[in-house]
Amino acid sequence: MNQEDDNFYTWITEREKYLQTLTTNSIETGVKFLFTTNSGGAVSILTYLGAIAKNPNNFLILKTSLAFFFIGVLLIGIYHAYVAESYGKIFWDFNKLSKFYILGKIERDEYIKQVEQQAMKYKNHIARIIAYSSFLCFIIGASFGTIGIIT
Repeated sequence: MNQEDDNFYTWITEREKYLQTLTTNSIETGVKFLFTTNSGGAVSILTYLGAIAKNPNNFLILKTSLAFFFIGVLLIGIYHAYVAESYGKIFWDFNKLSKFYILGKIERDEYIKQVEQQAMKYKNHIARIIAYSSFLCFIIGASFGTIGIIT
C-alpha cells in the first residue's frame, strides 16, 4: 500500500466515525426531546385544567390551543425520528460501500462516485417542512392560548 491508499483508508475511517456520531447524536437528541416534551406535557395539562376551571367560557379556544401545541410536539417527534433514520441509512449505506471497496468489489472511482451520490439520495425538503409546520403550530397554539386567557 502506498501513501495515497493510506490517506484514503484514513478518510474512510474518519467518515465512518463521523456518520456514526451523527446517528448516535440524533438518537440521543430524540430521547432528550421525548423526555422534555412528556414532562412539559404534564405541566401543560395541569395549567390547562386550571385555566378551564377559572373561565369555562373559553373552553373551545383553550382546547384548540392545546391541540395545536400537541400537533406541534408530535411533528417535532416525527422530525427527530426522520432525521435519525436518515442519518442511520447514510451510515449503513456508507459502511456497505466501504466494505465493497475494501474487498475489491468496486474500484476507487466508482466508490467515490457512489459516496457522493449518497448525500444527494437523502436530500429533500421533508425535514424542513415538518420543522416549520411544528413552529407554525406553536405560533397558532400560542395565539389561541393568549386569546383564551385574556378574554
